Amino acid sequence: MNMFSCYKRGFCEATHLAVRNRFALPDGAKLSKWFPAHMFTGMKQMQAKVRLVDYVVEVHDARIPFTGRNEQFYRLLYKGKPHLLLLNKADLISKSRMRDVERMLMCKEDAVLFCSFNGRQKDASTVSLMNLVRHCLSTNEQRFHRQYATDYNVMIVGIPNVGKSTVINSLRARFTALNSKACAVGQKPGVTRSVMNRVRICDQPKIYVFDTPGVLAPQLQPDDSKSCVQSILKLALCQCLPNRHVGLEMLCDFLLYMLNRQNNFQYVDHLGLSNMSDNIHDVLQQVADQFHFKRTMSLYGVLQDVRDIERAAEKFLTLFRLGILGDQFLDFEYLDQ
Repeated sequence: MNMFSCYKRGFCEATHLAVRNRFALPDGAKLSKWFPAHMFTGMKQMQAKVRLVDYVVEVHDARIPFTGRNEQFYRLLYKGKPHLLLLNKADLISKSRMRDVERMLMCKEDAVLFCSFNGRQKDASTVSLMNLVRHCLSTNEQRFHRQYATDYNVMIVGIPNVGKSTVINSLRARFTALNSKACAVGQKPGVTRSVMNRVRICDQPKIYVFDTPGVLAPQLQPDDSKSCVQSILKLALCQCLPNRHVGLEMLCDFLLYMLNRQNNFQYVDHLGLSNMSDNIHDVLQQVADQFHFKRTMSLYGVLQDVRDIERAAEKFLTLFRLGILGDQFLDFEYLDQ
């Protein structure tokens, strides 16, 4: 953070911004349900394959290590099998957050690994993951009916758009002689829609994976509870849900609320605002003016230029998702308990 940002943050704190104690949906607003049929089908396919699996890797987003995890994975897939929780996109949160999260998770998980499969940390993350997988497979004595098999099967599971296919492609490129990508990847949830055939990710020893579709917890459906609303909005901020199922302006309002609650006022500088604010309408109007976001529309038969609030909202979200607004960790309330 530069000196001006530090000054701005100190100034904002000194003025005692009245931040909302809780985030509530606007009157009449509803969050739409999103549990496509392929998720139900995918879960059934995973259950059918689990007998063939030696090890389960759950990929989740490090920004929301407690939010949105599908409890069905424990009940229906693990069943005594060794498993690893891989928290991807760890480069988007601070080291201190990682330590706090690890302390909380290690009491219930077999193993926890923080990784980032984009940018400079990709190679190191790929090697760290494979080393851990090899170690766990070599020490696993409970292979049941697969005890005489000379190869290994791993199932990679998780909610949508946390990087499962990227992880598989990275392992395949590094530890096999095969050059082609095995799994399609995308910036939006729902690219993988079915449990595919085995994909080789390592030659020595021979290790295969089943790529699986992202499956949300069925109980994570819109209702009036604070925890459910915030969980859905956090998932949308991390692009595990499509923006359209929440709405850009509502998503920006929640982002503003979260930043203010953590005393993170870097958005004031980066968005060119006159001051901090807890009013998303004022913020987006200032952003539209600052960046000259306009659109032409007909008012009473006359074409006029008006503020493009949608582009302003996209600008705010993009700055957050690129890490320009600082630490993207969103599950801070779990660490405060």
